[in-house]
Amino acid sequence: MRSKKSFGYVLVVVALALVFMACVSGCGRKQHVSFRYDFAISPKKDQVLKDVTVYLPFPTKDGKPIREIYESLMRDYNKYWADDHPNARVSLENTEYGTMLKISIPEVDQRGFGLEGGYGFEEAYTEEKIAPHYMLAPRKDVKRLSHLIGYVADTYVYADFKGGDELGLALEYDISILSPPLFPLDYVPEDGYTAYLGFDEPPIKPGNRVKYVKRKGWTKMKLADNGYDKESYGQE
Repeated sequence: MRSKKSFGYVLVVVALALVFMACVSGCGRKQHVSFRYDFAISPKKDQVLKDVTVYLPFPTKDGKPIREIYESLMRDYNKYWADDHPNARVSLENTEYGTMLKISIPEVDQRGFGLEGGYGFEEAYTEEKIAPHYMLAPRKDVKRLSHLIGYVADTYVYADFKGGDELGLALEYDISILSPPLFPLDYVPEDGYTAYLGFDEPPIKPGNRVKYVKRKGWTKMKLADNGYDKESYGQE
């Protein structure tokens, strides 16, 4: 009969093996980081906008525009919009507020015009917050929301158009981090961040998130976000 002492050694060995496996598994864990950026331009009901030019805030990586998102926007344009709007031009341009997304399009009718771009990659698992390195810009005078998790900042948009008295804009930017669990019973929550153009605080209910611009030229506009409740991030 196996002694209790021998059985105890077995338990210790098994426990050490589990700890070792957990360490190895943890060291090799990956997290998937993904981004989604989409915008839409639209006229008011029964109007058609002509000679439209818009500048929009754009995602950055440590202050520089994320080219992969721009390239994804262009793929979306070539796949879904190029036939109906062959003369639209989308580019990254330097402005007095930094590098922004410029859209020039001869006509925008009731169908509107918009693009969606995405980008993702895998990296070693880390507890460091991702969002502070991939913010929309420009983003000025950042303030922490008093009763919600998130921040509100000032950004800028530019609009010039003919044929209507207002131009509608909608823009959202999402960051999500998927972290696989260490063990089947170990729950690792998904982190997330979303920014909304034109809101004093993140909208709670889904719906029409179009903000209308009357003034032609540069306009200061609010930029609200939620997620990543960290005191120091995003301050400028």
